[in-house]
Amino acid sequence: MTGTVTLDGQPLADAVVSFQSKDAGRVASGATDAAGNYTIYLLNDIEGAPVGTNQVMIVTAKPGDDAIPGSAKPEVLPAKYNAESELSADVQPGDNQFDFELTSA
Repeated sequence: MTGTVTLDGQPLADAVVSFQSKDAGRVASGATDAAGNYTIYLLNDIEGAPVGTNQVMIVTAKPGDDAIPGSAKPEVLPAKYNAESELSADVQPGDNQFDFELTSA
């Protein structure tokens, strides 16, 4: 399962995209590359997300390393895309592509 994430029309790099099944509660995730492209993995090398309705969360925040001051990265996306996500996806058997066009407002 793949897709692209943009923010205000520009590719969103280094974000984590997570799909959480509303039925099974399982989470699958992947990270965006420099072009905003991502691939979702359910387990180590198993590509895809649980079939059915999934809540989607996109996060840019990264925890810091205690040994490196200032290494934490704050969240740049509005809560409607992560903590209070309004995003969802209906995953079907087979190949799926979900593109997310986010806005900073």
